[in-house]
Amino acid sequence: MPHPTYIVAIDMETSRLTGMVGRKNEDGTVSVLAVEREDAAGCIRRGNIYSKESTGRLMKRLVEKLQNRIVGKLPDYRMEKVYVGISGQTLRSVEHFEMKTLSLDATVTGNDLRALDGQCRAYRPNMEDDVIEIVPPVYYVDGKQVEQPEGLPAGRIEARYKLIVGRADIRNCVMDCVKMAGLQLAGLIVSPLSLAEATLDRREKEAGCMLISFDTGVTSVVVYQQGMLAHLSVIPLGAQLVTRDLMKTLKLREEDAEWLKATYGLSFAGKGKNTDHPQEDIAIGGQKVAVKRLNAIIEGRVKEIVENVYERVRSTGDIALLASGIVLTGNASDLKELPELLRQRFNLEVTYATIRKQWMERNGDGVDNCHYMTAISLLIQGTENCLLYIPPPVPEPEPAEQDPEDEKTPQPEKEPVKINPTGNAGAKGRKKSGLSNLIDKLKTDLFIEDWKTQQNEK
Repeated sequence: MPHPTYIVAIDMETSRLTGMVGRKNEDGTVSVLAVEREDAAGCIRRGNIYSKESTGRLMKRLVEKLQNRIVGKLPDYRMEKVYVGISGQTLRSVEHFEMKTLSLDATVTGNDLRALDGQCRAYRPNMEDDVIEIVPPVYYVDGKQVEQPEGLPAGRIEARYKLIVGRADIRNCVMDCVKMAGLQLAGLIVSPLSLAEATLDRREKEAGCMLISFDTGVTSVVVYQQGMLAHLSVIPLGAQLVTRDLMKTLKLREEDAEWLKATYGLSFAGKGKNTDHPQEDIAIGGQKVAVKRLNAIIEGRVKEIVENVYERVRSTGDIALLASGIVLTGNASDLKELPELLRQRFNLEVTYATIRKQWMERNGDGVDNCHYMTAISLLIQGTENCLLYIPPPVPEPEPAEQDPEDEKTPQPEKEPVKINPTGNAGAKGRKKSGLSNLIDKLKTDLFIEDWKTQQNEK
């Protein structure tokens, strides 16, 4: 019976690491077996690694915690490989075109398409960037878009790719950290893309939609039009800036600023009429904070982030054509009135993201928790088994115990073998060989001959 496929994934968030172990079920869904988190504010900022040594140590500690989590469920397995999801501020999509001219009356073959893919893989945008992922292309045969060009007559075949590029050292940094953690890198995954695959269905992509992940340190944007990826970018602005504004302006400690933001903060204060927020000042940290002032600070910063998103999306085409609207997620997406602010700015409907039913066992941990949704999407994308099966040792057979009654029963003594004078075995000894019999006969004959000679002499 084949062993199940187990996936291990680590999501490198803005300033923390989230690790997860899951099992791929026979029906294609994923079951979460273990989750752990590590604060990495000192070595990861806006999704980028700033200290490989510190990140490697944190990753090793995270792996040890995950291993301890699964030891009760999977005692004969240990972690060997890991998928790592990245969403650093340098990630973005760029367009790339490859073209091939065919001979007269030729048709497009699989070799032609593989040649285009090979040319694309060999392409490097510049010295500072590396191609992290290549999105499947859109094909054009003699200038006309087609879904499947193979077998069609053509004089020219063109492939239009979307490349996800990022800082050139991202891959090597991640590989070094994974190695320090004692694992192998199973794959590097672009987190915004994996999140889109896990939450958006084909209908939404065909109609046009936008996935916004509003996180602590960055905000990622993924846009689909006519079923294809139209844009991906990561904006280096997130909810952490809101907290810092409150700390600086109101002279608050970080934990107090976070509490006020989560409890009373409004992203769009003008629409917060139905809230139960007090109108009087809030006493905290030895001072009083006016709710109106608090929300003015929060709204100002959040509007700035939303405006940056708007400008990025506007460059891709007509926003009004995104018929499926905005799908919102991210570990800071629960900020109050954020959906209303997005509706006002984009004039689109806004819904919260959920993992699609086809991917996730619904009783799994954190299925619809915005803090774990990206890590779950990495499990879904993983295909290579990450746990090594170690068969339990086979116990050595114990020596058979002797029956105590057998020890008391006296054993008969063996009769000693009698030896004749010639040194040969007697009747009860071993059988003589043919050579021994011949020697005995010669001795007998010589004895008789010698006796006759003595008698004649007398």
